Amino acid sequence: MSVERLRESLPGYELWVMGTYAITYSFPAGSLNGVSYEAKKFTEYVPANPYPKNLLRKAFNTGLLFKIKIIRSYRGEIIWNNEFPHITNKLGGPDNNGYPDPGHYKRICDALMAKLKAAGIEYKE
Repeated sequence: MSVERLRESLPGYELWVMGTYAITYSFPAGSLNGVSYEAKKFTEYVPANPYPKNLLRKAFNTGLLFKIKIIRSYRGEIIWNNEFPHITNKLGGPDNNGYPDPGHYKRICDALMAKLKAAGIEYKE
């Protein structure tokens, strides 16, 4: 997981003077429990605030953000865990998985906190 801070704000979050975090998750090709998968990279965007970034890092490090979807008996694909609302476009609105989406910040933080708590993982700012 790598984080890049962009100067521009996301649509709907213009008052957030800290900008935007572009968070990239990179996975090398590999195998898990006999299921092989190809390398994959994902990027999502969140308003530049340490709280969601740190929650995402904790969830990523504990294996909660992604799943391996079985395609064939010994073949899989890394996919987003759809229990979390990821925004992968800076523009286009919620119908296009982008901003502006005024409720995204609260939804992602609430979903991450609930999932961490359900997994028995403690998070303190």
